[in-house]
Amino acid sequence: MTVTTNKLPEKLSDLIELALADLEKVEKNWRYKVNMSKWHRPIWNKWYLPNMCEVCFAGAVMAGTLGVDINENIDVRGFNDYIHYRLRALDSLRVGDVEGALEYLRMRQPPVGTIDVTPYEESPLLFRKDLEKIVVYLRKHNL
Repeated sequence: MTVTTNKLPEKLSDLIELALADLEKVEKNWRYKVNMSKWHRPIWNKWYLPNMCEVCFAGAVMAGTLGVDINENIDVRGFNDYIHYRLRALDSLRVGDVEGALEYLRMRQPPVGTIDVTPYEESPLLFRKDLEKIVVYLRKHNL
């Protein structure tokens, strides 16, 4: 499957907010498990039938906004360049690499310095709060 739609936001701050909303949706759906080391990978049950799906931060966008089927095993290579680079940007943000995320989107870069993002596995709540702080910072710079 190659998804060719371009329905993700241009601005990084808007993209983060969309991803946080999609992450919240998958967290509430028992068929999804957040695993930051898997893009979008079905988990097979003992009868070899798809039962659940593991997704990372960008994978939540694949499952939510992009509408990838829960039974599909897909990574960023299954998308056109526009989507691919936005998903890569989200993956960079997951570890606090704001400059890397801006590079993926070919956006001008203000001086960023070090931005710590609490690993999701350590605290989903702090992970979200850290990303919300990044959104505030990006909005100040109209990014």
